[in-house]
Amino acid sequence: MIDLFCNRENLPMCNLTFDIVDRKYDDSAKCWNLSFRADGGLYGIVGFGATIPASGWRAQSDTAEGVTFHTYWNRLILHSSGHESDMLLEVLVECYGYFACRGDESSIFYKICQEIGQWFFVDAIDCVCVGIQSDPARIAEEPQHLKIFFTDGTEDDRYAEIFLDIDLPNGTAGLNEKDTTYRPKLVHWLATRARRLHSMY
Repeated sequence: MIDLFCNRENLPMCNLTFDIVDRKYDDSAKCWNLSFRADGGLYGIVGFGATIPASGWRAQSDTAEGVTFHTYWNRLILHSSGHESDMLLEVLVECYGYFACRGDESSIFYKICQEIGQWFFVDAIDCVCVGIQSDPARIAEEPQHLKIFFTDGTEDDRYAEIFLDIDLPNGTAGLNEKDTTYRPKLVHWLATRARRLHSMY
């Protein structure tokens, strides 16, 4: 089993690597149901799941300076694997510095914890994603580089982004930071009740 911290040494970003331990294709829904898991050390086994459409991706092409950039837009669902996902959230808030400021009432992590009560991973969250230079409809054949957007479109929106890299042929995946400034907002989304996020298009 992959050590969760294997690619975080000496890196400013919190980039986590997982085994794909279960993969099921739902022919009626035309989607993949994937489960990700890793050894979280003192936290034990950590993980989460995702439901990814195998069709319905909207292709978009943009050309700049003679180079064409391809993207593919759709929605996916991130979901909890129970205790394993709660422990993953604990790992994230520690990496992001929550425990270092748990007594600081001005810290956004402190405020989130007061709102939520405990660190429980959201049951399910349906959000917009984009395949960057990779077509997620071909997830069974090719590695995919996905960017996930967290937003509800409101005035006080806590917008965040994160990368989900999936290599289904080799059985590995990565949950990789886009920007460290998204950390508290990402925790807000992953630790709150299930909801459908605002459309990006």
